Amino acid sequence: MLENDITPSYILQYIRGITPAADDLSAAVEERCRREEVPILDEEVKSLLRFLLLLKPPRRILEVGTAYGFSSIFMSQFVAPEGHIDTIERNPAMWRKAKPNIQSAGLENTITLHIGHAQEILPTLTGPYEVILLDASMGQYGLFWEEIKRLLCPGGWLLADNVLHSGMTAKPRLEIPRRQRTIHSRLQAFLRTVLVDEEFASSLLPIGDGVLLSLKQMRGSEE
Repeated sequence: MLENDITPSYILQYIRGITPAADDLSAAVEERCRREEVPILDEEVKSLLRFLLLLKPPRRILEVGTAYGFSSIFMSQFVAPEGHIDTIERNPAMWRKAKPNIQSAGLENTITLHIGHAQEILPTLTGPYEVILLDASMGQYGLFWEEIKRLLCPGGWLLADNVLHSGMTAKPRLEIPRRQRTIHSRLQAFLRTVLVDEEFASSLLPIGDGVLLSLKQMRGSEE
């Protein structure tokens, strides 16, 4: 299903039509996710993430929202030698699938799966991380922000996915279905918080379901 309120379907069809299909370590998990309708990164977001990781392969990545393990397995191909990924998932239906997928990919020593709520696990992590991927419950993003700031190293960046929520984030509250209004208000608050944070340089991009990129700026003595 290509149609959404962010990017016209003919643009998506064109981009996906000229972008070569990748047959990599994550392909089997990606296919399973699509077959079982498990949400994963849109093709455009996946391509952006790959590009950013190739610019400077990170040594440590943190992911919030493992699902079936697709994104972690995908990102593992771009970490620096001896690199490591920590990923957090609280949904048993998801992490029970992620565990064997990570094992089948031979990545038990590269990817550590933390089981539980991110609000409880994030304070136990020490960091620093050069990359953080936020791809979990959208209404919870704001709850994670202070810990993300602590864990991200200067010069490191955050990619938060789905922040435009099918375009609903940009609409007035009264145009949003009642069952979605809590997520709507929380996402708007999260975006406002991050975009005005002077410690970060951020860009809100209308690709996929909406992406927020935030770079933790270097202080003078760290440049």
